[in-house]
Amino acid sequence: MQSDPLAKLRDIHLPEPVSWWPIAPGWWMLILSTMGLLIWLTIVFLRRYHANLYRREALQKLKFIDEETSPTYQQKLVRVFALLKQTVNSAYPEEYLTSKNIDSFVLFLKDSSKEPIFEELPDNLALYLYGNATDKNEEPQILEHLITSSEIWIKSHPPLKDLKVQVSC
Repeated sequence: MQSDPLAKLRDIHLPEPVSWWPIAPGWWMLILSTMGLLIWLTIVFLRRYHANLYRREALQKLKFIDEETSPTYQQKLVRVFALLKQTVNSAYPEEYLTSKNIDSFVLFLKDSSKEPIFEELPDNLALYLYGNATDKNEEPQILEHLITSSEIWIKSHPPLKDLKVQVSC
């Protein structure tokens, strides 16, 4: 009689369970590339945030000028244009655009915006800004339009690299 061959078999020896640590090289590459991407995105967003600081401050000053009650109509107009010139100097420091006369400056603001702005300003804007302050010169819709257009321009003007400026002699 032959003995049962199956009786000589032993139980199956199971390997140890696979450990989650140390992880495979592919996971290391994924973790490092994700960390690198997050660091790069953080740097980009911080640079953009700091680069747009002048916009946030200009919008804050514009809101303050609009809400002020003590200055006259003419003083508000002058302050808005002074703020626009400061903003242009901050946005385009090497272009010397603020040395233009007021009509050329407004034309630059119109041309550098994608949206139609400063359309309802009068042709004799210098008279409103620098002329004798009279009640005839006070037109509240001009100031409202100027503040609205200024806000649009401050929010949406292009960066220096996208600006197409023709410097006139």
